Amino acid sequence: MNHARAPEGRLELTWTNKDLRLLAHEDGSYEWVPPSEYRVAEVRLLDNAATVGAARADRSRAKDNLLVRGDAFNALTSLVELREFAGEYEGKVKLAYLDPPFNTGQAFPQYDDALEHSVWLTMMRDRLVQVRKLLAANGSVWVHLDDAEMAYCKALLDEVFGRDNFVSVVIWEKSDSPRMDAHNFSGRHDYILVYSKSPAFRVNRIGQGEIAAHYNKTDENGEAYYLKPLRAMGGQGSTRTARPTLYFPIEAPDGTLVYPRLPDGGDGAWRWQRDKVQRDKHLIEWVRTERGWSAYFRIYDKGRAVHPRPSGRTPRSAPTGPRSARSRLCSRTRRHSTRLDPSDYSPASSSSGRTRGTSSSTASWARERRPRLRTSSDGAGSALSARPRTLSSTSSRV
Repeated sequence: MNHARAPEGRLELTWTNKDLRLLAHEDGSYEWVPPSEYRVAEVRLLDNAATVGAARADRSRAKDNLLVRGDAFNALTSLVELREFAGEYEGKVKLAYLDPPFNTGQAFPQYDDALEHSVWLTMMRDRLVQVRKLLAANGSVWVHLDDAEMAYCKALLDEVFGRDNFVSVVIWEKSDSPRMDAHNFSGRHDYILVYSKSPAFRVNRIGQGEIAAHYNKTDENGEAYYLKPLRAMGGQGSTRTARPTLYFPIEAPDGTLVYPRLPDGGDGAWRWQRDKVQRDKHLIEWVRTERGWSAYFRIYDKGRAVHPRPSGRTPRSAPTGPRSARSRLCSRTRRHSTRLDPSDYSPASSSSGRTRGTSSSTASWARERRPRLRTSSDGAGSALSARPRTLSSTSSRV
Protein backbone atom coordinates (compact mmCIF):
# COMPACT_ATOMS: atom_id res chain seq x y z
CA MET A 1 0.00 0.00 0.00
CA ASN A 2 1.44 3.33 -1.01
CA HIS A 3 1.42 6.23 1.41
CA ALA A 4 1.68 9.82 0.25
CA ARG A 5 4.81 11.53 1.51
CA ALA A 6 4.16 14.35 3.94
CA PRO A 7 5.13 17.76 2.51
CA GLU A 8 8.31 19.32 3.81
CA GLY A 9 9.20 22.94 4.52
CA ARG A 10 7.18 25.76 6.03
CA LEU A 11 4.90 28.51 4.90
CA GLU A 12 6.78 31.80 4.66
CA LEU A 13 6.70 35.15 2.93
CA THR A 14 9.25 35.62 0.15
CA TRP A 15 10.43 38.78 -1.58
CA THR A 16 13.21 40.02 -3.84
CA ASN A 17 16.67 39.88 -2.22
CA LYS A 18 15.30 38.38 1.00
CA ASP A 19 18.67 36.70 1.61
CA LEU A 20 20.52 40.04 1.47
CA ARG A 21 20.88 43.01 3.79
CA LEU A 22 20.45 46.74 3.17
CA LEU A 23 23.15 49.36 3.56
CA ALA A 24 21.90 52.95 3.89
CA HIS A 25 23.83 55.79 2.29
CA GLU A 26 24.02 59.46 3.19
CA ASP A 27 21.96 60.51 0.14
CA GLY A 28 19.02 58.37 1.26
CA SER A 29 19.65 55.52 -1.17
CA TYR A 30 20.14 51.88 -0.22
CA GLU A 31 22.50 49.17 -1.43
CA TRP A 32 21.88 45.42 -1.33
CA VAL A 33 24.86 43.61 0.18
CA PRO A 34 25.57 40.11 1.53
CA PRO A 35 24.96 39.65 5.28
CA SER A 36 28.70 39.04 5.73
CA GLU A 37 29.57 42.49 4.32
CA TYR A 38 31.46 44.24 7.13
CA ARG A 39 29.55 47.49 6.72
CA VAL A 40 26.33 45.78 7.81
CA ALA A 41 27.81 42.98 9.93
CA GLU A 42 29.87 45.21 12.23
CA VAL A 43 28.71 46.13 15.71
CA ARG A 44 28.73 49.89 16.24
CA LEU A 45 30.22 51.39 19.37
CA LEU A 46 28.18 53.91 21.32
CA ASP A 47 30.15 57.07 22.08
CA ASN A 48 29.16 59.62 24.71
CA ALA A 49 28.22 63.01 23.34
CA ALA A 50 26.57 64.95 26.17
CA THR A 51 24.74 64.69 29.47
CA VAL A 52 22.09 66.77 31.17
CA GLY A 53 21.73 66.58 34.92
CA ALA A 54 23.31 64.00 37.18
CA ALA A 55 24.40 60.98 35.16
CA ARG A 56 26.28 57.97 36.44
CA ALA A 57 29.96 57.39 35.78
CA ASP A 58 30.74 56.13 32.29
CA ARG A 59 31.38 52.62 33.55
CA SER A 60 27.71 52.50 34.64
CA ARG A 61 26.22 54.43 31.73
CA ALA A 62 24.06 51.48 30.63
CA LYS A 63 21.98 52.05 33.75
CA ASP A 64 21.13 55.63 32.72
CA ASN A 65 18.25 56.59 30.47
CA LEU A 66 19.68 56.66 26.96
CA LEU A 67 19.09 58.68 23.82
CA VAL A 68 20.81 56.92 20.91
CA ARG A 69 21.12 58.70 17.58
CA GLY A 70 21.86 56.52 14.59
CA ASP A 71 20.41 53.73 12.48
CA ALA A 72 17.65 51.77 14.22
CA PHE A 73 19.19 48.43 13.32
CA ASN A 74 22.66 49.49 14.47
CA ALA A 75 21.28 50.77 17.78
CA LEU A 76 19.39 47.55 18.44
CA THR A 77 22.43 45.47 17.52
CA SER A 78 24.64 47.48 19.89
CA LEU A 79 22.24 46.89 22.78
CA VAL A 80 22.36 43.16 22.05
CA GLU A 81 26.06 42.70 21.24
CA LEU A 82 27.93 45.19 23.43
CA ARG A 83 28.54 43.52 26.77
CA GLU A 84 27.85 46.56 28.94
CA PHE A 85 24.39 47.06 27.41
CA ALA A 86 23.50 43.40 26.84
CA GLY A 87 23.63 42.81 30.57
CA GLU A 88 20.97 45.45 31.10
CA TYR A 89 18.68 44.84 28.11
CA GLU A 90 19.12 41.51 26.35
CA GLY A 91 16.27 39.22 27.33
CA LYS A 92 14.88 41.76 29.80
CA VAL A 93 12.67 44.14 27.81
CA LYS A 94 9.00 43.67 28.65
CA LEU A 95 7.35 45.51 25.77
CA ALA A 96 8.49 46.88 22.40
CA TYR A 97 6.24 49.25 20.44
CA LEU A 98 7.14 49.83 16.77
CA ASP A 99 5.58 52.55 14.65
CA PRO A 100 7.32 52.03 11.29
CA PRO A 101 6.68 53.88 8.03
CA PHE A 102 3.25 52.80 6.81
CA ASN A 103 4.67 52.79 3.26
CA THR A 104 1.63 54.56 1.85
CA GLY A 105 3.55 56.47 -0.83
CA GLN A 106 3.23 59.85 0.86
CA ALA A 107 6.11 62.31 1.09
CA PHE A 108 7.32 63.52 4.49
CA PRO A 109 10.36 65.70 5.21
CA GLN A 110 11.46 63.50 8.12
CA TYR A 111 11.37 60.07 6.49
CA ASP A 112 10.65 58.08 3.35
CA ASP A 113 7.15 56.58 3.33
CA ALA A 114 7.36 55.28 -0.24
CA LEU A 115 9.95 52.50 0.05
CA GLU A 116 10.10 49.72 -2.51
CA HIS A 117 8.23 46.78 -1.00
CA SER A 118 11.22 44.46 -0.67
CA VAL A 119 13.23 47.27 0.98
CA TRP A 120 10.48 47.80 3.56
CA LEU A 121 10.19 44.08 4.32
CA THR A 122 13.95 43.64 4.68
CA MET A 123 14.25 46.61 7.04
CA MET A 124 11.39 45.33 9.16
CA ARG A 125 12.71 41.75 9.22
CA ASP A 126 16.21 42.77 10.36
CA ARG A 127 14.89 45.01 13.13
CA LEU A 128 12.31 42.50 14.37
CA VAL A 129 15.01 39.84 14.69
CA GLN A 130 17.01 42.15 16.99
CA VAL A 131 13.91 43.18 18.94
CA ARG A 132 13.16 39.53 19.65
CA LYS A 133 16.59 39.10 21.24
CA LEU A 134 15.93 42.01 23.58
CA LEU A 135 12.53 40.78 24.76
CA ALA A 136 12.10 38.94 28.04
CA ALA A 137 10.41 35.53 28.03
CA ASN A 138 7.15 37.23 29.00
CA GLY A 139 7.77 40.23 26.72
CA SER A 140 5.77 41.30 23.70
CA VAL A 141 6.11 43.39 20.54
CA TRP A 142 3.39 45.74 19.26
CA VAL A 143 3.62 46.91 15.62
CA HIS A 144 1.43 49.82 14.49
CA LEU A 145 0.41 49.81 10.79
CA ASP A 146 -2.44 50.57 8.43
CA ASP A 147 -3.93 48.62 5.53
CA ALA A 148 -0.90 49.11 3.23
CA GLU A 149 1.50 46.66 4.92
CA MET A 150 -0.40 45.07 7.80
CA ALA A 151 -1.10 41.73 6.12
CA TYR A 152 2.49 41.36 4.91
CA CYS A 153 3.89 42.31 8.30
CA LYS A 154 1.75 39.73 10.05
CA ALA A 155 3.21 37.01 7.81
CA LEU A 156 6.67 38.42 8.61
CA LEU A 157 5.97 38.38 12.35
CA ASP A 158 4.75 34.79 12.05
CA GLU A 159 8.15 33.93 10.60
CA VAL A 160 10.25 35.82 13.17
CA PHE A 161 8.26 35.16 16.35
CA GLY A 162 6.37 32.01 15.40
CA ARG A 163 2.71 31.76 14.53
CA ASP A 164 1.94 30.22 17.93
CA ASN A 165 3.08 33.46 19.57
CA PHE A 166 0.50 35.60 17.80
CA VAL A 167 -1.58 37.33 20.49
CA SER A 168 -4.04 39.64 18.77
CA VAL A 169 -4.73 42.41 16.28
CA VAL A 170 -5.72 45.55 18.16
CA ILE A 171 -7.94 47.98 16.26
CA TRP A 172 -7.09 51.62 16.95
CA GLU A 173 -9.73 54.12 15.92
CA LYS A 174 -7.84 57.07 14.46
CA SER A 175 -10.89 59.06 13.39
CA ASP A 176 -14.41 59.39 14.70
CA SER A 177 -15.95 60.81 11.53
CA PRO A 178 -15.78 59.78 7.84
CA ARG A 179 -13.57 61.45 5.24
CA MET A 180 -15.65 63.10 2.56
CA ASP A 181 -12.81 62.92 0.01
CA ALA A 182 -12.34 59.13 0.24
CA HIS A 183 -12.40 57.41 -3.18
CA ASN A 184 -13.98 54.21 -1.90
CA PHE A 185 -14.23 53.43 1.80
CA SER A 186 -13.35 56.00 4.44
CA GLY A 187 -10.75 54.37 6.68
CA ARG A 188 -11.21 55.11 10.36
CA HIS A 189 -8.77 52.75 12.04
CA ASP A 190 -5.22 51.42 12.10
CA TYR A 191 -3.94 48.05 13.31
CA ILE A 192 -1.55 47.07 16.09
CA LEU A 193 -0.14 43.56 15.65
CA VAL A 194 0.72 41.97 19.01
CA TYR A 195 3.14 39.04 19.33
CA SER A 196 4.70 37.50 22.43
CA LYS A 197 8.21 36.17 22.90
CA SER A 198 6.85 32.96 24.44
CA PRO A 199 3.70 31.55 26.08
CA ALA A 200 4.84 33.19 29.34
CA PHE A 201 3.29 36.47 28.18
CA ARG A 202 0.32 37.67 30.24
CA VAL A 203 -1.87 40.75 29.91
CA ASN A 204 -2.15 43.00 32.95
CA ARG A 205 -5.88 43.48 33.13
CA ILE A 206 -7.67 46.44 34.65
CA GLY A 207 -9.46 45.15 37.74
CA GLN A 208 -13.22 45.33 38.00
CA GLY A 209 -14.21 48.76 39.18
CA GLU A 210 -10.86 50.31 38.29
CA ILE A 211 -10.75 53.39 36.08
CA ALA A 212 -7.96 53.86 33.51
CA ALA A 213 -5.53 56.61 34.51
CA HIS A 214 -6.26 58.82 31.52
CA TYR A 215 -9.80 59.40 32.81
CA ASN A 216 -8.33 62.20 34.86
CA LYS A 217 -11.33 64.49 35.32
CA THR A 218 -14.58 64.24 37.27
CA ASP A 219 -17.86 65.92 36.41
CA GLU A 220 -20.53 67.41 38.65
CA ASN A 221 -22.01 63.94 39.23
CA GLY A 222 -18.72 62.31 40.17
CA GLU A 223 -18.33 60.52 36.84
CA ALA A 224 -14.79 60.10 35.46
CA TYR A 225 -13.95 61.41 31.99
CA TYR A 226 -11.13 62.82 29.89
CA LEU A 227 -10.99 65.56 27.26
CA LYS A 228 -10.28 65.23 23.55
CA PRO A 229 -9.90 68.15 21.12
CA LEU A 230 -13.02 68.80 19.11
CA ARG A 231 -10.87 69.96 16.20
CA ALA A 232 -9.90 67.10 13.86
CA MET A 233 -6.26 66.21 14.41
CA GLY A 234 -3.74 64.83 11.92
CA GLY A 235 -4.07 63.40 8.44
CA GLN A 236 -5.56 64.93 5.33
CA GLY A 237 -9.04 64.96 6.89
CA SER A 238 -8.17 67.71 9.36
CA THR A 239 -8.37 70.63 6.89
CA ARG A 240 -11.25 72.74 5.63
CA THR A 241 -10.38 71.80 2.06
CA ALA A 242 -10.73 68.09 2.77
CA ARG A 243 -13.87 68.40 4.90
CA PRO A 244 -15.64 71.65 4.04
CA THR A 245 -18.88 70.73 5.80
CA LEU A 246 -17.00 70.48 9.11
CA TYR A 247 -15.82 74.09 8.99
CA PHE A 248 -18.33 76.29 10.81
CA PRO A 249 -18.40 78.52 13.90
CA ILE A 250 -19.29 77.36 17.41
CA GLU A 251 -20.19 79.87 20.09
CA ALA A 252 -17.82 80.00 23.08
CA PRO A 253 -19.00 80.82 26.63
CA ASP A 254 -18.42 84.57 26.15
CA GLY A 255 -20.26 84.66 22.83
CA THR A 256 -17.15 84.52 20.65
CA LEU A 257 -17.59 82.58 17.42
CA VAL A 258 -14.81 80.01 17.22
CA TYR A 259 -13.75 78.30 13.98
CA PRO A 260 -11.46 75.23 13.81
CA ARG A 261 -7.91 76.43 13.22
CA LEU A 262 -4.79 74.45 12.40
CA PRO A 263 -1.62 75.06 14.45
CA ASP A 264 -0.24 77.15 11.57
CA GLY A 265 -3.35 79.35 11.56
CA GLY A 266 -4.96 77.74 8.52
CA ASP A 267 -8.56 76.61 8.30
CA GLY A 268 -9.16 73.28 9.99
CA ALA A 269 -12.23 71.11 10.55
CA TRP A 270 -14.27 69.92 13.51
CA ARG A 271 -14.70 66.24 14.33
CA TRP A 272 -18.47 66.61 14.62
CA GLN A 273 -21.14 67.66 12.18
CA ARG A 274 -23.43 70.61 13.04
CA ASP A 275 -26.29 68.41 14.21
CA LYS A 276 -24.04 66.46 16.57
CA VAL A 277 -22.63 69.67 18.03
CA GLN A 278 -26.20 70.77 18.76
CA ARG A 279 -27.25 67.38 20.09
CA ASP A 280 -24.20 66.77 22.32
CA LYS A 281 -23.28 70.33 23.24
CA HIS A 282 -23.47 69.35 26.92
CA LEU A 283 -20.32 67.26 26.32
CA ILE A 284 -18.31 70.20 24.98
CA GLU A 285 -15.89 71.83 27.39
CA TRP A 286 -14.11 75.11 26.63
CA VAL A 287 -10.53 75.92 27.59
CA ARG A 288 -9.15 79.46 27.41
CA THR A 289 -5.58 79.68 26.11
CA GLU A 290 -3.26 82.47 24.97
CA ARG A 291 -4.56 81.99 21.44
CA GLY A 292 -8.20 82.15 22.49
CA TRP A 293 -10.89 79.56 23.13
CA SER A 294 -10.30 75.87 22.37
CA ALA A 295 -13.16 73.37 22.25
CA TYR A 296 -12.84 69.89 23.75
CA PHE A 297 -15.39 67.15 24.31
CA ARG A 298 -15.79 64.78 27.21
CA ILE A 299 -15.27 61.04 26.86
CA TYR A 300 -16.64 59.14 29.83
CA ASP A 301 -15.56 55.88 31.38
CA LYS A 302 -17.12 52.66 30.05
CA GLY A 303 -17.17 54.14 26.56
CA ARG A 304 -20.46 56.00 26.91
CA ALA A 305 -20.88 58.17 23.83
CA VAL A 306 -23.46 60.44 25.44
CA HIS A 307 -23.61 61.31 29.12
CA PRO A 308 -26.66 62.78 30.89
CA ARG A 309 -26.64 66.54 31.00
CA PRO A 310 -24.88 67.81 34.11
CA SER A 311 -26.81 69.92 36.53
CA GLY A 312 -26.40 73.70 36.37
CA ARG A 313 -25.61 75.94 33.43
CA THR A 314 -24.38 74.33 30.26
CA PRO A 315 -21.70 76.22 28.26
CA ARG A 316 -23.06 77.64 25.03
CA SER A 317 -21.76 75.67 22.08
CA ALA A 318 -24.48 75.70 19.44
CA PRO A 319 -23.26 76.36 15.90
CA THR A 320 -24.16 79.75 14.49
CA GLY A 321 -23.45 81.74 11.36
CA PRO A 322 -23.72 80.81 7.68
CA ARG A 323 -22.63 77.43 6.41
CA SER A 324 -19.25 77.69 4.69
CA ALA A 325 -18.93 76.63 1.08
CA ARG A 326 -15.91 76.50 0.88
CA SER A 327 16.58 61.48 14.79
CA ARG A 328 16.62 61.12 14.26
CA LEU A 329 16.68 57.71 15.85
CA CYS A 330 16.81 57.94 19.61
CA SER A 331 16.52 55.70 22.58
CA ARG A 332 15.28 56.81 25.94
CA THR A 333 15.75 53.80 28.15
CA ARG A 334 15.05 52.60 31.61
CA ARG A 335 16.46 49.55 33.23
CA HIS A 336 14.91 46.51 31.56
CA SER A 337 13.13 48.89 29.20
CA THR A 338 13.96 50.92 26.14
CA ARG A 339 12.45 53.39 23.70
CA LEU A 340 13.90 53.81 20.25
CA ASP A 341 12.12 56.66 18.55
CA PRO A 342 13.25 58.56 15.46
CA SER A 343 10.58 61.19 16.00
CA ASP A 344 11.04 64.38 17.93
CA TYR A 345 12.55 63.78 21.37
CA SER A 346 12.23 66.28 24.17
CA PRO A 347 14.56 65.89 27.16
CA ALA A 348 11.93 67.76 29.15
CA SER A 349 9.73 64.69 28.90
CA SER A 350 12.14 62.79 31.12
CA SER A 351 11.17 62.43 34.73
CA SER A 352 14.19 64.41 35.84
CA GLY A 353 15.30 66.33 32.78
CA ARG A 354 18.83 64.94 33.05
CA THR A 355 20.22 63.80 29.72
CA ARG A 356 23.50 62.63 28.27
CA GLY A 357 23.59 63.38 24.55
CA THR A 358 25.51 62.82 21.33
CA SER A 359 25.39 63.22 17.61
CA SER A 360 25.34 60.40 15.10
CA SER A 361 27.64 59.48 12.27
CA THR A 362 25.36 56.80 10.90
CA ALA A 363 23.19 57.16 7.79
CA SER A 364 19.94 55.28 8.10
CA TRP A 365 16.37 55.45 9.08
CA ALA A 366 17.59 58.30 11.29
CA ARG A 367 16.02 60.60 8.72
CA GLU A 368 12.70 59.03 9.37
CA ARG A 369 10.32 59.68 12.19
CA ARG A 370 9.70 55.94 12.17
CA PRO A 371 10.07 53.07 12.94
CA ARG A 372 9.63 53.45 16.64
CA LEU A 373 10.57 50.92 19.22
CA ARG A 374 9.18 51.68 22.60
CA THR A 375 9.52 49.27 25.43
CA SER A 376 8.58 49.36 29.04
CA SER A 377 8.94 47.18 32.08
CA ASP A 378 6.77 46.51 35.07
CA GLY A 379 9.16 48.68 37.07
CA ALA A 380 9.97 45.95 39.55
CA GLY A 381 13.27 46.61 41.25
CA SER A 382 14.00 49.57 39.03
CA ALA A 383 14.70 53.09 40.27
CA LEU A 384 16.93 54.16 37.42
CA SER A 385 14.60 56.20 35.24
CA ALA A 386 15.86 59.61 36.31
CA ARG A 387 19.25 59.68 34.56
CA PRO A 388 18.95 60.18 30.80
CA ARG A 389 22.07 60.06 28.67
CA THR A 390 22.55 60.41 24.92
CA LEU A 391 24.92 58.28 22.86
CA SER A 392 25.90 58.14 19.22
CA SER A 393 26.24 55.11 17.02
CA THR A 394 29.68 55.17 15.37
CA SER A 395 31.24 53.15 12.60
CA SER A 396 33.90 51.56 14.79
CA ARG A 397 33.90 47.79 14.62
CA VAL A 398 33.97 45.43 17.59
